[in-house]
Amino acid sequence: MDRRVVEIDFYGKPIALYNSIKDCAEKTGFPVGAIKRCVEGHQYDIYGRFFKYEVTATDLRKARVQAAHRQAERKLKEWDKFFKD
Repeated sequence: MDRRVVEIDFYGKPIALYNSIKDCAEKTGFPVGAIKRCVEGHQYDIYGRFFKYEVTATDLRKARVQAAHRQAERKLKEWDKFFKD
């Protein structure tokens, strides 16, 4: 399943939504590799145009679960220090 790509203006407002990186490349004329580097954060922009992956509810749920796991790991480390002393 391809992730959707959002083109963003300088002020952070969405300009266009594309169904995939390939679709974005076909419609904008930019190389697929450059768009991929941009959405993955390895490249800032392409001639002043910004591209990011669309954030979905699934992405937000994954981020929430990962944050909960990190918090639980920190608590376990604190407890380990408490009981080792």
